[in-house]
Amino acid sequence: MRVTGGPHETFGDSTVVVRYSNAQSWDRLVAVLAVQGSATPITAGGVKLTASSGKVTIKLMNECVRFAAGKRLVLYLGTTSLTQSPANALYLASVQPEAKVTIGRVTLNLSVLKQAVSR
Repeated sequence: MRVTGGPHETFGDSTVVVRYSNAQSWDRLVAVLAVQGSATPITAGGVKLTASSGKVTIKLMNECVRFAAGKRLVLYLGTTSLTQSPANALYLASVQPEAKVTIGRVTLNLSVLKQAVSR
């Protein structure tokens, strides 16, 4: 997604809602939000999957991160934070190589300040 206006600064309770199905040996889902092309994440979070299908809400870390106007934001979903960047060693435990899951609708609720205050 591309956020217009700005600059922007995250602050508060952001979430990612994911509908999934056919989870086989896949017991967690990790979300990482970053500016496209950047190795530094804006925020990240993870959740355990307790059923083979359903809807989960991933609570993202409450971080204060400023990003420039017009930058494209990318939401990465996977079993580890390494999906976004090899330098992002936040969530490291992976699943078995044969594990699989089908991802359906994904909704990002990003909390930002009305006006960026950090420099």
